[in-house]
Parts: sequence; C-alpha cells; structure tokens
Amino acid sequence: MSATLKSLETLKSKMNNQQQEFQEIIKEFELQKQKFEEEKQQVDQYLAQNDILYLNVGGVHFCTLRSTLTFIKNTIFDNLFDTDKKLLVDRDNRIFLDYDPELFKLMLNQLRQWIEVNDSDQLFELPKTSFNDRQRFRNFLRHLKFDEKHFDLQFYDSSNELVGRIVQASSRSDDNQNNSYTSFYGSQMYSTGCHRVQIKFLNSCYYNVSRASYFQVGIANFEQNKKNPQSSVITWPCHTVLPSPQGVCNEIEDGDIFEIEIDCNDKLVTVTNQRTMKGRHQIVHDSVPLPWRLYVQLPNDQSTPIRII
Repeated sequence: MSATLKSLETLKSKMNNQQQEFQEIIKEFELQKQKFEEEKQQVDQYLAQNDILYLNVGGVHFCTLRSTLTFIKNTIFDNLFDTDKKLLVDRDNRIFLDYDPELFKLMLNQLRQWIEVNDSDQLFELPKTSFNDRQRFRNFLRHLKFDEKHFDLQFYDSSNELVGRIVQASSRSDDNQNNSYTSFYGSQMYSTGCHRVQIKFLNSCYYNVSRASYFQVGIANFEQNKKNPQSSVITWPCHTVLPSPQGVCNEIEDGDIFEIEIDCNDKLVTVTNQRTMKGRHQIVHDSVPLPWRLYVQLPNDQSTPIRII
C-alpha cells in the first residue's frame, strides 16, 4: 500500500513538473507571438509609408514614395492615399490628382531634397521667373495645407499693388520747386520679420525720375488713410554723380534695381541700388506704428512703369 502511495506521489510530482514546463512553453509562445505582432506592425507601417505611388497629375505621370509626400506632417497627403478611401484612377490604374503638374513637380523635387538631408524645417524655394509664378506656387502650397513656416516669404514677399504698371495715384504733393509727385502704396501688410522687395525702374520711369530732384521710397502705416499717411521714407537724389572705376556714373540710370529691406523687428528700412551698391537706411519712428506697407513717391506721371522683380 505504501509503495502504491509513493508511486502516486511520484507520478503527481512528475505531472506537476510537466504542467509547469507546459505553462512556461505557453508563456514563451505568447511572448514570441506578441513580439512577432509588434514587428509585423512595424513592417506594415514601413511598407505603408514607403509603398510606391504611381500618379497621374494633371495628365503628367509621376512615380514617388508615399513617405516622400508625407515627409512634412499635417498636409493633405497624410490621409489622401488611405486604403479605405476610394481613389480616382486613370485607365492605367494610376492615382489621378487634378493639380498643375509643374507646381507639383516643383514641390515634389524639393521634398526629395529635404529627405536627402533629413531636415523637415526647410523652406520651399519659390520660382524666380515672375511674381505671378511665385504667388501661384504659394497658393498651391496653401491648398495642400503646408504650414506657412515652410514658405520662403522673406525675400519674395512682394505681393502688392506696385506689380506691373502703376496706373492709380493715391495722393500728390508738391515740393519747393513746384515739381509734382505722386505717392503709391502697396497692399501687402508687414507686421513681423524682415522682408525684401526689389523694384526696377523702366525706361520712361527713369526719364521721369531723372528730370526730378528726388524720389522717395519707404514704408507707411498700413491702416492709415492713404490721403494722410504716417510714413517713414528715404529720399534718393536723382542728379548726384558718383565716382566709379570707369570715371563717373549717375546716381540713377535706366533699368536700375533698388532693393528695399523692411525690418519690422528692428524698425529699420534700408534701400540699396543694386548697380552702385550704394545704400541708405532710415530708422522708423514710433509715430509710424506697425503694421506697415510699401510706400513709393515718384515724379507725377500716372503711367510711370515700375516693376517688382
């Protein structure tokens, strides 16, 4: 009898050991299963981000990675290609996007460059062809919901009424020599940061300016009545002769380009003739509060051509 009990105890102990070993195996299996699921999720996420997208953008074919278009977060591309969405495709099964292909290409190539350096704080470089092209690209980026911190606004922020030919006079004033001048105001508002605008005097503009004693350029308060603005301007003489390697040159010549730097932070306006590299600056008094707009005063000729470039 005692031998039988001893045998049963031995068998019970052996079964307990086997049960414990089995539980350890199950536990290890569950750990491996969890690890596998986590790795699978990471792989699926990687593949989802890096799957190849074949696109038809406005009739032009593109091929890129999903991760390229989603490199900058919180844009329209974040959820555009979700598998649960019904995407519009062309007859070649390419995803169709009704965008301007040239603007899309410009945006895509810059995203690729940012990925190469792994820097998501870059600025989109705007087209240098014309102001209209720059404005179209800005609007395209806004439509795609890119944060404006990625816009290169500092140098190209020149969307104002001085683009093209000036045809409207806002106010006039007469100097001591009875020469009539006309004032013009930009519509772009400047309230913070540093902005640069370049203006070019064309043929007839140079003729009108050169006949006068001076022209003025600077800023005016944006919210003031245009008939009586608070302004801070730099007066540029028109007849001064400057020394040069070739002998002498005029202060202003046909086709001269002037760069106006509007520094809202330091309350400073600087104007530089790009041909002579001669510059003048003006500290803006507190009597001209922010926000500002561009202000130009020219000899009185409402057809005077001046262009933002």
